[in-house]
Amino acid sequence: MQYLTVLYDAQCGLCSSARRWLERQDLYVPLEFVPCSTPRAEFRFPTLDHDLSAKDVTVVSPDGEIWRGAEAWIVCLWATHRWRGLSAEMSHPGQMHRARGFFEMVGRHRDRIGRGLGMRPDAPRRAGDRSGRQAGSLASSSPSSVPFGSNIAPDRKHGDLG
Repeated sequence: MQYLTVLYDAQCGLCSSARRWLERQDLYVPLEFVPCSTPRAEFRFPTLDHDLSAKDVTVVSPDGEIWRGAEAWIVCLWATHRWRGLSAEMSHPGQMHRARGFFEMVGRHRDRIGRGLGMRPDAPRRAGDRSGRQAGSLASSSPSSVPFGSNIAPDRKHGDLG
């Protein structure tokens, strides 16, 4: 795999801190970060549901495979040297429900966690903009199966979204 594109909420301190953390990791697969709900994201992925990307981190492969929520976080960990083993453990059928539960809990409280830990967002929240803030989560409700030898499959192909 040449690279993965990660769509994240740049107005969220926790999400932005996770981006900065991932950028410091040694990677097997390069990660390109694109703030969701921006003209750049909408131009690159015109058929993607950008409202969902504002609520759940989204990863897109060059082939158009899409992962959201817990599966997206696990794919990001899979791209790193240090955390690939953990991603395999988290994606195991017996553990995936725990990973989803963890990322769902963090997602429900991401603004509070980010503020409480003093994490700064990449972009200020625009007046009146609550995109990604209503009942957002970092977990996906879609069933998982297997990419990369783990138990996570993409939600679908980007080209199939139209």
